[in-house]
Amino acid sequence: MVTIKDIAEKAGVSSSAVSRALRNDPSLSISNETRLKIFASAGELKYKLKKEKEVKNKYSVLVIHYDDIYKQNPVDCAYYTSIRNGIEETCNKKQINCFFVPYSEIEGFNDKIDGIILAGNYTKDKYQKIINLGLSNNFVAIGTVLYYGEFIDQITYSNRESVKLALDYLIECGHKKIGYLGAHEAPDTPLYESRIVFFKEYLNSKNLLNTDWILEGEYGYENGYKMTGEWIKNNKQLPTAIFIANDPNALGSLKAFNEHEIKVPDDISIISFDGNYPTQYSYPALTTTDVHTQIMGQEAVFTLMERMKKYRKVSKKIIFAANLIVRDSVNKISD
Repeated sequence: MVTIKDIAEKAGVSSSAVSRALRNDPSLSISNETRLKIFASAGELKYKLKKEKEVKNKYSVLVIHYDDIYKQNPVDCAYYTSIRNGIEETCNKKQINCFFVPYSEIEGFNDKIDGIILAGNYTKDKYQKIINLGLSNNFVAIGTVLYYGEFIDQITYSNRESVKLALDYLIECGHKKIGYLGAHEAPDTPLYESRIVFFKEYLNSKNLLNTDWILEGEYGYENGYKMTGEWIKNNKQLPTAIFIANDPNALGSLKAFNEHEIKVPDDISIISFDGNYPTQYSYPALTTTDVHTQIMGQEAVFTLMERMKKYRKVSKKIIFAANLIVRDSVNKISD
C-alpha cells in the first residue's frame, strides 16, 4: 500500500507537506512547482485516499459515492474530494459519525444510521434500490440529477448558468472561435442539465457554433491529455479559445498544448469548469467556473441535520450560483 511517506520520498519533500497539499491546506506555503510535483508523484504511485476514523456521536450519516472514485489520482477525484472534505469537516464540528461507502457495497452495510447523503448523480433504479434498503428516511442528494424530489433534498448548481458564465466571459474577451472538450455525459442526463447541449444551443444562438471544434471522450487528466493531442494532430485550424467541461480534462489538455508548443493563452485560451484546487497551481493557472463543491458538502450536512432533528418535513432544493475565477489562461483578443 502506498503511503504519504512514499510520496514524500518520490517528490523530495516532507510527509507533512504531502499530507497538507493533498488535503488542500490553505496555510501551507510551498511553490506551485513543488505542489504539482506532489500531485504528480501521488498519481504515479496510485495513492489511495485513506478513510478517516469514525467516532461515536449522537447522529450517524451514511455517504454513498461512486465505486472507486476515491481510488483515483488526486487530480481526477478532486471534485469528490472537495465534497468529502466539506462533509467531513462539518460532521466533525457537529460531532456526527460519518461513513463513506461505495454504491456497490451498500447492501452489506449494517450500521445504524440517521441519514443518507448521495454524492453524485445516480439513475432512477439506483435511487430506488437505496430507498428500498430502508436504512433511513432522511435523504439529501448532492448533484444535478434528482429523482423522488418529493421527499429527498437536493444540493446543486445550474450547469446551464455555469456554462453561460464561462462562454459570456470568452465572448467578452473577443473570442468568436470557441471549441468544446469534455467527457461523455451519462445517458440519463436530462437535456436541461447537459453541458454540451447548452454549449451548442448558446453558441448557435450567437451564430458562433462550429461543430468541427467539439470533442467528447472519457473523463480524467490522462484522457484530456490524449484527446487534446489527437485533436491537435487532426485539426489544421484550432479555435482561439476552448471551453473544457471539467477540471481534470482541462489540466490534461493544458499539458498537451504545452508539449506541442501551443502557448496558453497566447495561441489558445482555456476556460475550465468545477473550480477545484488543482487548477490554481497549473501553469498557467486556469480560469474556471467555481461551483463551490466543498461548500455543497457542508450544506448537505446542515440540510440533513434539519431532517434528522425533525425541524422540517417539506423537501427543499438549494442551488449554488457559480462564480468565475479569472486567472491566467484566457487572453483578450481583438478582431
